[in-house]
Amino acid sequence: MRARGSRSLRGLQPPPLWHCSRWLEAREAVGPSVLILFRLALEPKGCRTVGIHIFCGSTINKAHLLVSNRNMIVALIPIYSTNIRYTPSLTVLAMADPLPPISIPQSAHVCEQEAQPETLLSQLKLYDLVLSPAKPMALRAAVLLNIPDIIAQASGFITIDEIAAHISASSDRPPCIEYLFRLLRFLASHQIFTEIPHQEDFRQTRYGLIGLSKLFVKETSNGVVPMQNWIPLLLGATSHISFEGRLHLHESVLEGGCAFDKAFGMSFWDYAPNNPEVNKIFNESMSCDTRALMSYVVKIYEEGFKKITSLVDVGGGVGSALSIIVENYKHIKGINFDLPHVIVSALPIAGVKHVSGNMFEYIPSADAIFLKMILHNWDDEDCVKVLKKCHEATPENGKVIILDALIVEQKKMKTRKEK
Repeated sequence: MRARGSRSLRGLQPPPLWHCSRWLEAREAVGPSVLILFRLALEPKGCRTVGIHIFCGSTINKAHLLVSNRNMIVALIPIYSTNIRYTPSLTVLAMADPLPPISIPQSAHVCEQEAQPETLLSQLKLYDLVLSPAKPMALRAAVLLNIPDIIAQASGFITIDEIAAHISASSDRPPCIEYLFRLLRFLASHQIFTEIPHQEDFRQTRYGLIGLSKLFVKETSNGVVPMQNWIPLLLGATSHISFEGRLHLHESVLEGGCAFDKAFGMSFWDYAPNNPEVNKIFNESMSCDTRALMSYVVKIYEEGFKKITSLVDVGGGVGSALSIIVENYKHIKGINFDLPHVIVSALPIAGVKHVSGNMFEYIPSADAIFLKMILHNWDDEDCVKVLKKCHEATPENGKVIILDALIVEQKKMKTRKEK
């Protein structure tokens, strides 16, 4: 039921006042907090922003909204130490009677400012940018806690208490219910899980799987194993080495060279052989990405693969790409070629021979050479070296198949009249 004089804001219907009050009391801010208060005047042609107040503080637990006129809509967005895209945090009210004034703890620093819409948009984008690493890290936490599988085994929605019980049983440690709730609430706000809130007890809030979270299910309730699991890619992208190298990007600009090399004192290809766990995570994450990509490649390049009898996958990792190619084109003899520390981890694959070596020194002979996501790692000089070795390894009518990312230069779009 809408409050008297209410109007929608960008399609959002104002909830009942009692619900907003309980919502504000139930959500306590964690860590650095920001409250952005919009004052929007109702006009015949729509809403107009008449004031924006930004409150910054470390312990803003709850707030009361002040509406001085009957024709005001107030939207309150609490931004926790998460992200501006926290969907349930947008509360739109339309009221006929004023409420008590905003109450901010003495420990909070208050900054009121009038802001232009474009300035505010830039500020919100800033929050979205600087807090965005929380998204994959929160998803990583959920996956490490096996939450997607816990929900999948339930064959539907499951409460916080039930999820906690499963975590406790598998880890022999009872989880912190409050932090578990905050983790899932945050992920649900980004459409990673679905959420059915409980008005009385947050422990009874229920969560279910949605498209994205289903990608991390290892086994369903009826024992079905998904064709593709994206856990390795997530764990690889959120590993400490992925973040550590990026802390040195500015040094690469000032001095040249790879940021990873500056962080670890050597290239990744020298680092991985001496760090088995890093090597394992990298190989698994690359295989995960390869399986998804190659399912399309074998269809798109059908005519090309039909004419090939032997194929070398240079830098083929543990052979994931070739395993899909030879499964679809059984007449192809595959050679998986990579560095020794990679090949030692490769399992036997029917129709594929694993060969170790250095592509800058030698590439096994075949009708065609496959370079998937290889050349973008190297400068022009090294790319020419690799392509020369490919030329040496192929017959006169041989092929070099390159699958890599392209940067398309932006060109002026022509209008119909210009054409």
